[in-house]
Amino acid sequence: DEASIQVPQYNFPNWQANANGKKIKITESGELGLITLTLDKGDYQVDLKLKNTPIRSIGNLISFFSWFMLFWFFLRLYQRRNI
Repeated sequence: DEASIQVPQYNFPNWQANANGKKIKITESGELGLITLTLDKGDYQVDLKLKNTPIRSIGNLISFFSWFMLFWFFLRLYQRRNI
């Protein structure tokens, strides 16, 4: 017997699923493309992880740099007003 588990999460690239430490296949279901896992009968510890893609890593760096520059701008503005 098999069971399908539908996770209320969109299947973006680089999702990885493990059941009891072993990698399992992720499929999409429904119109929304939600993550679906198929497992044999038994007890499982299921882990889902979203790994970074190169474009996501670049986006994170751009966001970090933007926040840093914004912080630096307001710090300089604050310092000029207090001189």
